[in-house]
Amino acid sequence: MGWGDNGYGQINMPANLTGVTQVACGNYHTYALKSDGTLVGWGDNLYGQTDTPTNLTGVTQVACGGYHTYALKSDGTLVGWGRNYEGQTNTPENLTGVTRVACGYYHTYALKSDGTLVGWGRNGYGQTNTPANLTGVTQVACGGYHTYALKSDGTLLGWGNNEYGQTNTPANLTGVTQVACGGLHTYSLKSDGTLLGWGSNSFGQTNTPANLTGVAQVACGDRHTYALKGPPIFIASVKPISGPSSGGTAITITGTNFAQGAVVKIDGVLATDVVVVSSTKITAVTPAGFPGEAVVSVDWAIETAFYYRPECGSDLDQNGSVDSGDIAILLLDFGPCQ
Repeated sequence: MGWGDNGYGQINMPANLTGVTQVACGNYHTYALKSDGTLVGWGDNLYGQTDTPTNLTGVTQVACGGYHTYALKSDGTLVGWGRNYEGQTNTPENLTGVTRVACGYYHTYALKSDGTLVGWGRNGYGQTNTPANLTGVTQVACGGYHTYALKSDGTLLGWGNNEYGQTNTPANLTGVTQVACGGLHTYSLKSDGTLLGWGSNSFGQTNTPANLTGVAQVACGDRHTYALKGPPIFIASVKPISGPSSGGTAITITGTNFAQGAVVKIDGVLATDVVVVSSTKITAVTPAGFPGEAVVSVDWAIETAFYYRPECGSDLDQNGSVDSGDIAILLLDFGPCQ
């Protein structure tokens, strides 16, 4: 379901489009990610923003900017296309461990597996000035000239342009599972499948349809918004609750409304050997991760439900060597080495 401005056909969903697992909106273009890891784009294509690269497969997430698009692949690498006048598709060299990507009008952000952010492109409003000491990020979203981070505790932090109140997070907003940013507006999806929007509403882009429930994902374009509906997914438990940071732990996830083809991630990194046993049970194997609490996700449902144990001699602060800083992390944060 799409609503808002449709001057370039950006809410004219292609006929017979099925198997969609994620939707992303740019200024005047839209993309759908299918369960087979391929992409379908429509709307404005002035800068080639809907010219999906040939033979692009293995996509786990798509993000649309003002006039550019990014795909995150299963190996943690990024592919960008479209307008690049402001460097918004100049992926930083040696960028690894990417678990999420987000695009603004003229800027781009990557979320890494250690919960840190990397931004590039235009910065006229401070939209790539990541707040100091920002940790525990599970999702990043970019608007026209603003950026939002969703933390593991369900709280939000926004920065950049706030001319229309697009970074004025509503007071007492809790239980957020996803955030999306448009040109001048922002939306949050709550764990109960409901939506809350704020910022500019000049084209009705924050007029959430009455009685809209059961939302699985929300996406914002320049002046329009899309909601992907589906039965709400809930994660009840993950067992065992911990495993080594090297990965390889066989886990069982229980919950509700799991679907065949579900995407399972641990701290944003794809799990392996995923088997959807039933609508209430999934088995998988953990990838390597950074020591500490890890967010488990099944499609758009998230839960802090796993703990990566540090290993003796691990480079915990990831500075390239095992030193006194690693010992301090072990003693202060994780206890005895296991």
